[in-house]
Parts: sequence; C-alpha cells; structure tokens
Amino acid sequence: MELRIYESVEATDYVAYGLRKDKGDSWRRTIKGDLIGKYYTVHSYQNDEWSEEAPGIFAKAVGISGGRAAIIDIAKANPEGWADDLRPAMTDKTDIVVYETHLRDFTMSPVSGI
Repeated sequence: MELRIYESVEATDYVAYGLRKDKGDSWRRTIKGDLIGKYYTVHSYQNDEWSEEAPGIFAKAVGISGGRAAIIDIAKANPEGWADDLRPAMTDKTDIVVYETHLRDFTMSPVSGI
C-alpha cells in the first residue's frame, strides 16, 4: 500500500509513503508535520500491478469530483452556529423519516440533468 500526499487538489507532484499492515485490513503510517489543507490518495499493489489512486474508505472530506481526500480539522469545518443547532423535538421515534439514495440511482436517468 502507498499513500500519496499532494499540496493541493490540482497538484501533480506528490510525496509517497509506504504503509505498513496494521490490525485486520487496516494499513498505517505516521507522518509528522502539519498536513491540514493538503490532499491524499492511497493505492495498492496486487497481482503485480498498482491499482488506481483513490481517497480511501476513511476519508471525511474530498476535493473536486471526490478523487482525493482532503486533510481537514473537522472541528474547524463546522459552519458558524453549528454547535448551537438543535434538532426538532420528537415525541415518538416513529416521527423520524429517513431517506436513503445512492448517487447512481439519483443520477442515472438521462433526464436527471447531471
């Protein structure tokens, strides 16, 4: 596994770091320094070839088109007033309405406009 750190979402140059196997299916690497505002991708070497770069499954934020993970301070990413926001009061758990959709389902129609 390899981790690539980019200075910006559009950058072509990167610094590569090898990752070491951790518990389960996780891979790990500690990098010293302030990486806030930079971007990263990961990719793996399997069957004698490198996979496509991807932001990885643990990304909390991504850049343009989701191709690279953004390194952010999640506490500073909240909009003004976020901590004071209150959810609507519900007297019964059946008052909750949850919708789920998949991006492909939402955009695959030729008339979706996307």
